[in-house]
Amino acid sequence: MVIGNIGRRLLPFLLLFLISPSWGFTKLVASIEKNPVIVGQSFGMQITADDSINDQLDLTPLEQDFIIYRSRVSQRTEVINFDMKRQTVWTLELRARREGKITIPALTLNGINSDPINLTAIPLQDIPNTPDQPVRIETTVSATEVWLGQPIAITARLIMAAELQRGNLEAPDHPDVQIQQQGEDSNTTEIIDGVRVQVITRQYVAIPQRSGEIDLGSLSFNGDLMVSTGRPDLFSRGRAVNFSASSAPITLKVNAQPAHYQGQWLVADLATLRLDPLEQTEYEVGQPVTLTLRLTAMGAVAESLPQIAIPEIDNLRSYPDKPERQGGFQQGKLLARMSQTVALVPQQPGTYTIPEIRVPWWNARSNKQEFAVAPAQTITVVPSSTTTAPAPVIATPVTATTVQSAALQLWQGLTALFALLWLLTLIWGWRRSAPPQISTPNQAATLAANHNSALLQACRKNQAAVVINLLPRWASERHQQPLTLAEVAKVYPQLEPHIDALQRSRFSPMQQQWNGAELANAINQCDQQKATNSQSSLPALNPASTIVNN
Repeated sequence: MVIGNIGRRLLPFLLLFLISPSWGFTKLVASIEKNPVIVGQSFGMQITADDSINDQLDLTPLEQDFIIYRSRVSQRTEVINFDMKRQTVWTLELRARREGKITIPALTLNGINSDPINLTAIPLQDIPNTPDQPVRIETTVSATEVWLGQPIAITARLIMAAELQRGNLEAPDHPDVQIQQQGEDSNTTEIIDGVRVQVITRQYVAIPQRSGEIDLGSLSFNGDLMVSTGRPDLFSRGRAVNFSASSAPITLKVNAQPAHYQGQWLVADLATLRLDPLEQTEYEVGQPVTLTLRLTAMGAVAESLPQIAIPEIDNLRSYPDKPERQGGFQQGKLLARMSQTVALVPQQPGTYTIPEIRVPWWNARSNKQEFAVAPAQTITVVPSSTTTAPAPVIATPVTATTVQSAALQLWQGLTALFALLWLLTLIWGWRRSAPPQISTPNQAATLAANHNSALLQACRKNQAAVVINLLPRWASERHQQPLTLAEVAKVYPQLEPHIDALQRSRFSPMQQQWNGAELANAINQCDQQKATNSQSSLPALNPASTIVNN
C-alpha cells in the first residue's frame, strides 16, 4: 500500500521526464509559398524555430529588397508518443521592390541562421491579363491621337471574381499629363463568361501638356481578395490574399497647336456661346445693364474654357463677375459649361450697340478653327429720372389772330420798348448812386449745405444706394448746373476712383462691401479746396467806396 501511494505521487514527474525534449532551440528554417513572384504583389514567407522562443526575430535584412506587408508570430506544442515538440512560427507577407534575381538573406536568431533563398521577381506587365485571374483591369480610351490640351476620357473597369477586402486602384503618373478622377466610382455585379463578378468602374480625364509621343503607362491595382485556399478557417471562409493587376499600357500621340490659330487655345468637339435675353431695351443713366453669357463645350473640361472678353464701349463702364465653371461626364460624354455675368453701367444718354462676342475654338473633329458667336444687342439710354434737369422751354404757338393784329402789336411793342429803356435808365442811375451792399447766404447755398450734410452722413454709414442718389444733387448744387454721376467724375477728378468703387459695389454681379469713409474724406477735401479758393480770390475794393483822407 505504501509503495502504491508513492508510485501515484511520482507518476506525474515520471511522465514530465519522459515527454520533455532532449534538446533546446537548434534549427531555424525559412520558406516561401511561390517562386517566381510578381513585383508589387505580396507573397507569403514562413520562418520556423524548433522551440518556444520569446525573443524577437530581426527582419531588417529583408527591407533592402522587400516591403514587409504583414507579420505575425505564433507558437504551438505537439505531443506524439510521449514526445513533445515546440515550434515558433513567424508568418510574413512580402513584396519585391524590383524585378530580376533576388536573394532572401539568411536571418539570425540566438546565433542560429536560416538558409538564404534565391527567387525571381517578374514585372506585372509580363503577366497576361487573362479571364481566369481573380482580378483584372479593362480600360477604354476615348482617343489615342489628340491635340495639345485636348482631354482624353479613360474608363477603367476593375473586375474581381472574389470578394474584395481592401484595395487601391491607381492611375498612371506622368510628368507631362494631368490625370484627374471624375465623379464617384460605380459598383455593380455582372456575369461574364458565366461567372458572377464584381465590377468597379471609374472615370478619368487625362490632359496632355506637351506635344509628341507620350507613353502614359498602365493603371494598377493592389489589394486583398477573400479566396478559398482549401484550408478554411473556423468560420468556413477563405483567407485574404493579396493580388495585383495592371491594365494594358496607354500610348498617346499629341499634335501641337496649329501656328495659324488665332486667340486663346480651346480644343473641343463642339462649342456654343449664348447670351441671355436682356430684361429690357431702354435704360436710364446709371442703371446697370446685365449681360449673362453661357459657353458650352463638348469634349472639354471646365478649366480649359477661357474668360469671355467684352469689347470696350464708350460711356459704358464694364464690371465683369468671376466666371462660374462646371463640368464632368453627362450621358457618357465629357461636357464643360461656363457662365459669366457682366454689368454695363451707362454714363451718358444715347443709343448703344453691344457688338457681337466671339470665342475662338479648334474643332477636333474637322481639324479647323471656328468661332462661337453671341449676336449684337442694341439698347437705348435715357437721362436719369433722379437727376435735376432744367425746366424745358415751351414755345408759344403762333395763331391766325396773332398774324392779323401784327401791325397793331408792332406799334404797341415799340412804345413799350421805349418806356422800358427809359425805366432801366432810371434804375441804373439809382443803383450807381446807392452804397454797395454785402450779400448774405441764399437759399441755394443752404440747400447745398443740406445735401452736403446728408451725403457725408450716408458715406459714414456705408449706404451706397443713398450716396449714388445724393452725390449728383450735391455736385449739381455746388456747380450751379445739373450733373449726372458720370459728369461728377469728370468735373471732380479726385472723386473718380471713389465713384468707380461705389458703382462697382452696386452694379457688379458679385456684390462687394463698400466703405464710404474714403469718399467722405475726398468730399471734405473738395469743400476745403473751394473755401481756400474763395478766400484767395476776393474781389478788389470798389474804388467808389474808398475813403481818401487829405
